[in-house]
Amino acid sequence: AYVPIDAEYPQERIRYLLDDSQITLVLTQRQLNTEITHEGSEFIAIEDLLEQSEWSRDNLGLVYDPARIMYLLYTSGSTGKPKGVKVRADAFANLIDWVTSDQYEITDQDNILLIAPISFDLAQKNLYASLVKGGTLCLFTPGLYDYNRMLRTIRQHNITFVNCTPSAFQPLVDFDAQYESLQ
Repeated sequence: AYVPIDAEYPQERIRYLLDDSQITLVLTQRQLNTEITHEGSEFIAIEDLLEQSEWSRDNLGLVYDPARIMYLLYTSGSTGKPKGVKVRADAFANLIDWVTSDQYEITDQDNILLIAPISFDLAQKNLYASLVKGGTLCLFTPGLYDYNRMLRTIRQHNITFVNCTPSAFQPLVDFDAQYESLQ
C-alpha cells in the first residue's frame, strides 16, 4: 500500500502522516525539502532509482488479493486530526473500470492532464486511468494554478481529458473565452 503525501503540506502535517501511517519507505525527489526525517523510515530519491542501469524485467510474482489495501488517503483534518481512509484493491479496480469504460470511455488515444494534488482522492483515478488504458498522462506542476500556463499545456500536449472540481475548471473557461484550448 502507498500513502500519497503532498510535498506542499506543512512539515508538521507531513510528520503526523508519517507517524500515523507507520510508513517504512518514502519515495521522494532530491529537490524536495530534506529537513523531514522519520525514525524507522528509509527515504529514497526517485532520481536515484532511475539512475540505476539494470532493472529486472521479471514479474514480481505478487498475488492479487482483492481485500488488500491499495492506498491510504488522509482527510483534510478540518474536524480535528486527519484520518486515514483505506482504499481496497477491489474497490479501486471497480472504480477504474467504471471511470475508464462506463463513465468516460478512456482509450489509448487519450491524453490526461492531472492537475489535482497527488494526495487528493480525485488524483488517484486520473493517474491510473491513463496507465491502464495505455493513454498518456501529463502532470501539471504542483502549487497555485497558473491558468494561462495550464491552457498552454492543454494545447501543447493535445489534452483530451481533464477531470477536476468545478471550481478548478471554471477559471479555465474564463481564461479561454474563445474556447481555443477547450474544444
